Amino acid sequence: VALFQKGASDLSASTSFPIGAVVAARVGVVMASLLKEMFPELFVETGVVAAEQVFHRKLTEYEMNIEQQKLWREDLRDLVELTVGRMDIYHLVGAMLLEFCVSFYCENHMIEARESDMPPWVLTFFLLSNLSAAGYLIFAVWLSMHASVASHSIGEPTAAPTASAATASPEAPAPSRVAELRAAPDKVIVT
Repeated sequence: VALFQKGASDLSASTSFPIGAVVAARVGVVMASLLKEMFPELFVETGVVAAEQVFHRKLTEYEMNIEQQKLWREDLRDLVELTVGRMDIYHLVGAMLLEFCVSFYCENHMIEARESDMPPWVLTFFLLSNLSAAGYLIFAVWLSMHASVASHSIGEPTAAPTASAATASPEAPAPSRVAELRAAPDKVIVT
């Protein structure tokens, strides 16, 4: 008790705390240490509860990450479906307009009629504009087909490596080097 009074008087002299509050705090610390020595199972249970809370927090974080990945995959799948749907419509419309342009060349009464009332410069402008429209529509059909195929390839999973690739001979070129060798067969690539 004398030790507590000496420490409490030193503390109360340096700060503005009341002596009773300082003594109560010191008594609380001593009682906590006595309780910890007398009943260790109380404090072990607290540690178990804390470890269980940490485990549940980590497990919940892991499950939330899995759900977030599922949402990202679903968003990617929706984007691919949207792109494919739009490109299929663009492809259909472009192919129909291209068919109209080709039919203007094949079944055109302005070209077939030798004695038409239309001046030749009008026919020339018509044919040139029809030719440029056909060129643009060929590019539109080609690019819409390319976009549809590219979006399909984004949505497909890649193949996993097989066991035969793992047991390949060491002198066989690595798969990443095969593309280099194909690109430049006359060059010698040294690693």
